[in-house]
This record gives sequence, structure tokens and C-alpha cells, in this order.
Amino acid sequence: MPAASKKDCSVILFDLATQCKEKAVQTLLKICCNNFFVDSKDLTKLILVNSSITENRLEASHSGYKHIYEVAKDIMPYNPRLILEMVENAETGEANWLEAVAVGLENLNEEYQDIGGIVTYQLLFITDLASPLPNAEDESVEIEPEDVKSGIMRHGKFVLMPDNKMFQVQNPRSFSVLCFTNSANVPEYIMRGEACYCVLPNGTPENNEAMAILIDCLAKQNKYVIARRVYNNNFIPKIVVLVPKPEHNPKCFLLTSLPFAEDIRYDYKEKNVEAAPKIDAINEVYQFLDGINIENDKCEKKVPLGVTMMLDTNCQKLINKATDKYLEKYMALGEVDTDYLMEIAPSEAAKSLKNIWEERKVDEVKKTEDTVGDNNSDDEFDW
Repeated sequence: MPAASKKDCSVILFDLATQCKEKAVQTLLKICCNNFFVDSKDLTKLILVNSSITENRLEASHSGYKHIYEVAKDIMPYNPRLILEMVENAETGEANWLEAVAVGLENLNEEYQDIGGIVTYQLLFITDLASPLPNAEDESVEIEPEDVKSGIMRHGKFVLMPDNKMFQVQNPRSFSVLCFTNSANVPEYIMRGEACYCVLPNGTPENNEAMAILIDCLAKQNKYVIARRVYNNNFIPKIVVLVPKPEHNPKCFLLTSLPFAEDIRYDYKEKNVEAAPKIDAINEVYQFLDGINIENDKCEKKVPLGVTMMLDTNCQKLINKATDKYLEKYMALGEVDTDYLMEIAPSEAAKSLKNIWEERKVDEVKKTEDTVGDNNSDDEFDW
């Protein structure tokens, strides 16, 4: 049995009450026609939001979800004629667009379960979100205290925890020095705290002088301070390092967190930077890359861009023309004149890159064949 063809599956939510309905319809048709005329295997389902009809899979079992219409009963290919007919014949109502998103997600979850070869699931909402959001009524349910259970979620399961204090850390606010160590034992690549702080002297003159002497002594001996810090009561303790900075004014320590216990997932290894190979930068290469980067001011490539890919302009023109003929009306999907693209000369950066590229020269092999009777030998060729 052959493998299922690869396809993208989507649910399209179309807002009938959008203030720019003409552009919204053009957007919807452009998506449908690009898939329809290239014989795409992708599938979709159309849901109308702010419709006068209420018919969706959540309305029957939940309160709300009004004026959301699953007009396409089943998933289908991107047929622009059928989809345009669904949109043009619909009358408007007033829906909750958040509920519409929930209906769309439920359709994605249920409609494509038994279809193989799906690459992506897509939810597209064509709207300007101008419709009002109805006021949702809060629903409160009273639960008896004896029915309340404490626990945690682990791997999708609720695990009962009879003692609420099992995971609580009971530590008073504190800062204590654990030891002094050589600076070589604390390389920079493990100073991975979220922030770095300056520990400044703010005590009495005598204490400040003692701190300055300590900073000088540690700096001369290339030693750091390892300390345990609890920021506030019952906070998880952190192991920190204090790096002496005698050159600062005033003299101070730099403090940052160190990885400890479960923070360490793998061995940290520092590589010798000097051993890295030296690479000479070639300006022509950078110029060429800048020339093809559409986000760079130096870009010289002028091509139309789609939402997720570059579209061939000639192909897009054919699709636009075919759409008008297929729907028997001018839909103005945005033709693009591509004549000027043919007149763009190669950029100087591309020429320079070509000139510096090494060219492999292979001399043509000449063969001289001497025929002696019917016997031919490889030795008789001049290679």
C-alpha cells in the first residue's frame, strides 16, 4: 500500500461582519485559488463567524457559541467557486470571536484524526476583530471543603498530595560564606546566573575599610568567595560567587549565581579559543550575501513575497487570470507586472564573487587512433 501523500490541513474562520469584507473575500479566494489551480492535496473546512445561522459542534453541549456556522459539513479541497458561494449567500449575526476560535480548534482536533500524511495543522482567522466581544457571564460553583483535594500534575496525571508542606522550603532570609576558592575553579562559562549584582560597602567606616582590605587580599591571591544566599524567608537557597573588583570605585564584589545540584545537566567543558582555525573574511562574499538578503538595504533582488514562500510572478498571473475565468467575474487578486524583472543586470557583488571563485581547468584529452586491421589496443591511444 503506497504511503499517504503529504498535505497541510486547515480550518478557515471567515468573519462575515468585517468592515473590509471585499479585501477579506479577496484574501480567502487567493488562498483557495493558489491551492486549487496547482492541484494541491491540501484540505480545509470553512466556518462562518458572525453568521445569522448557529450550527456548530460546541453549541449543543455548551452554553453560548451562537452565530457560528460550520457551513462546510465536511473537509474538502480548496474549491474557490464553492467557497465563494458559501460566503456570498450568508447573512450576518453577532458572535463571540473567542468562541469561534474554540470551535475552529475543536474542528482541527476531530476532523483530521483519521487522515494520514498530514504535515501541519493550520487555523486561519480572516477578520479585523472589529465585532464586539459579548459580555460573558461568570459561572461560579461552590465546592464543599471536604471535596477539595491537594495535589500536583505530573505527566498528565493528578497525583494526590495529602501534606501541602511536602514541597515547601523552610529557610530564613540569610547570606553566609561557605568557603574561599581559587579563581581557576570558577571559570566564566559556569557563571550562568540570570543577573549580575554589585555588592557595595554600606556599613560603618570601619566595616567598609575591612571589606576593602578583604577585596584587595582576595584579588592578589586570585581567590573568589563562594556563598549561600536566601533572598527571602522560605525561598530556595542559591549558591553564588563573589568576584573581587579592587579596580572599581568604590571597591566591591560582583555577585552571580552558580549552577548547583539539578541545575547541572551536563559537564561543562571550556575549549581553547586560541586553537580555533583562523578564517580570513572575504568582502565579496559578504556583499553577495547582503545582495540576496531581502531585509538588507543593499538587497538588489526584487521579487514578490507570499506569506510563507516566494511566489513565481508568472505563475501568480496565470492563477489570477484563471480565477477570473473560473468564477466568471473580475476578482482583482493583484496582478504583478514582471517585465521589469527581466531587465535587472547582474550586480557588481555577484560579478566580484564570480571572479574570485576558483575555476577548474581541464585540458581536453586528444586521442589519436591508428587502426591496424581489425585489432585495436588501448596502448595505441595517445592519452
